[in-house]
Amino acid sequence: MPDKELIIFDLDGTLAPSKSPLESTMAGLLFRLLAKKKVAVISGGRFAQFETQFLAKLPHGADNMTNMIILPTSGIEIYYSLISESYVSSILSTAVSFVVATPTTSSAAP
Repeated sequence: MPDKELIIFDLDGTLAPSKSPLESTMAGLLFRLLAKKKVAVISGGRFAQFETQFLAKLPHGADNMTNMIILPTSGIEIYYSLISESYVSSILSTAVSFVVATPTTSSAAP
């Protein structure tokens, strides 16, 4: 991953079982990753859920947490520390280009 600037994870079902606290092994791995890369975590839950399920379980170190980006409520909100706003804007515009719309189908009753 040396050429990747940002690693993005979904919280529920990827980093932790749905609606469950982050396990200590995963928390340690994420903390080590944060020392080297910017990490974004997205979830459909509110920030309060991030606090109890995710942030409270991470080891805290000022240097590592500056690389953390939190995207609760499916990315409608964004929380970050010392990462520049222009960098966050570029991340969001790049992320939008990766979104693939899935067509919806409806079936009419016979």
